[in-house]
Amino acid sequence: GAYIIFILAHVFYFLSAPFSSHRIFSNLRKVFLVIVWTQLLLGIATVLHAANPAVLVWWGVAHQLTGILLLMCIISLFHLVRRSSAS
Repeated sequence: GAYIIFILAHVFYFLSAPFSSHRIFSNLRKVFLVIVWTQLLLGIATVLHAANPAVLVWWGVAHQLTGILLLMCIISLFHLVRRSSAS
């Protein structure tokens, strides 16, 4: 599931390039890709540190926080797209 989201995020990034004339949209799509990469790496690190419970909690919390940031970024991108299509 995570790798499909990872691939779809890259597809979105490259397909949305022609529509990135809006400065905020352009910056947000770059932030989106950085957050997706961070989320993937934190997920891998969380699994690799599963044997150490003390460290696992911090990796897991960081992974959850990044997931929240990813959701906020997706909602912001959706809002920008809907707002510009209504104009």
